[in-house]
Amino acid sequence: MLYKRLSPVKSMNVMVWIVSAIVVHLAFGGILVGCFTCIPTEKLLQIPNIFTDAMILFMPMHTVWGLPIQKPRRSHVAAHTLEPKVTIHRTLVFDIVRLVSLIDLSRSGEDITYNQVNLSV
Repeated sequence: MLYKRLSPVKSMNVMVWIVSAIVVHLAFGGILVGCFTCIPTEKLLQIPNIFTDAMILFMPMHTVWGLPIQKPRRSHVAAHTLEPKVTIHRTLVFDIVRLVSLIDLSRSGEDITYNQVNLSV
């Protein structure tokens, strides 16, 4: 919602609402799936997490590159816009690492409790 307050551009506001709706629906869907089934769905939910984290990270770039300033200054502003989002960078990296480990776990066999030892170490 910070992006909505920072940008007067209508397309940016629409994009903020769309991404917010996607994130809320994914969270709600994950809670429902986790509550009502015993099938591990972590693998399925990691892909949308990676996608939405990347969208949140790069969403303000269109507005930044549209600023009426010189290109070197625009690139500095873009870098400073991405800089406070270190947690999103880390989340994106950990989402990808978690997805890879979950795929390895699913390929390792039927007994998840036995095969999980290698991934947790």
